[in-house]
Amino acid sequence: MEVSGICRDLTGAAGEMTTALALLRTSVEGLRDKELLRDETLDEVIQGYTGASVRAGELAGVLGRAYSAVGHLAYREAPSGQEPAVRG
Repeated sequence: MEVSGICRDLTGAAGEMTTALALLRTSVEGLRDKELLRDETLDEVIQGYTGASVRAGELAGVLGRAYSAVGHLAYREAPSGQEPAVRG
C-alpha cells in the first residue's frame, strides 16, 4: 500500500472517530437528561462500552473455535464415506 493510501485511510478513520465520539457525547447527555446516567463521565462510559465490545469479540472467537471443534469431531466420527449431518 502506498503512503498516500495509508494517509487517506487514517484521515478517514479519524473523521469517523470524531463523528462517533460526537454521537456518543450526545447520547450520554440524553441519558443524563433522562436521569438514566448520573455520575459516569464520558470517558467512563466509553471505557465501559469498549470493555463490553472486547468481551463480545472474545466470546465470538471462543464460540467460533468451539463450533470448528465440534464440526471436526463430527467429521471424524462420521461413518466412512458419509458426510456428517449439519445442523444450524
